[in-house]
Amino acid sequence: MSQQQPITVGLMGFGTVGQGVLRLLQTNAEEIARRVGRPLRVTQISVRSPEKAKDAELSGITVVKDPAQIARDAGVDIVVEV
Repeated sequence: MSQQQPITVGLMGFGTVGQGVLRLLQTNAEEIARRVGRPLRVTQISVRSPEKAKDAELSGITVVKDPAQIARDAGVDIVVEV
């Protein structure tokens, strides 16, 4: 697959479901890219309680408290509320 611009994803919520979604996207990144035709990359996560984000692999992901910040960001292609 040629180097293509990734589809950027913002997760609004990072409780049990949000962490599971991130894990699934990270674990299945190659298969998702193959099916979609471009890689997906989570770039932002909103979390009400920052301590919830401590056990996850968040390198390259910006953690914010205000979910509206993700919705307003023109650099985020897909917003997922979990």
